[in-house]
Amino acid sequence: MIWSAVLLLMSGSAGSTVVTFRILEWIVPPTSPWFEIIHVLTRKLGHLLAYGLLGALDFRAVRGSRSGWTLRWSLIAAVLAVLIAAIDEGHQAMVPSRTGLASDVMLDAAGATIAQLVYRLRAR
Repeated sequence: MIWSAVLLLMSGSAGSTVVTFRILEWIVPPTSPWFEIIHVLTRKLGHLLAYGLLGALDFRAVRGSRSGWTLRWSLIAAVLAVLIAAIDEGHQAMVPSRTGLASDVMLDAAGATIAQLVYRLRAR
C-alpha cells in the first residue's frame, strides 16, 4: 500500500518531466545530442521498474505467509498493479504539468508482468 501511495504521489507535479529533466541534467549535459533520448528512456525505464516492484510487492501481499507460486496469485497481483497504473495515468491527465498516456499503463503492466514471470521462474 505504501509503494502504491508513493506512485500515486509521483503522478502529481513531483514526477513531472521538468523534475526528471533537472535531475538528469546533473548527470548528462542538456546540450548533448543524446540528452532527450536518455531522458525519455530514463522515464520509461522508471515506469517499468516502479511497476515491476509494485507487481512483486502485490504478489507477496496476495501470497501472504504461504510459499510457492500460483497463477491465481500472479494474476491478482498483476491486476492490482494495472489498476494503480490506470488510476495514476488518469490522475496525470488532470494535472496541468502532466500527461496521462495509455501507453504508460501498458508499460506499467509489462513491468508488473515481468515481476510475475520472475516469481514463476524462482518457484521452479
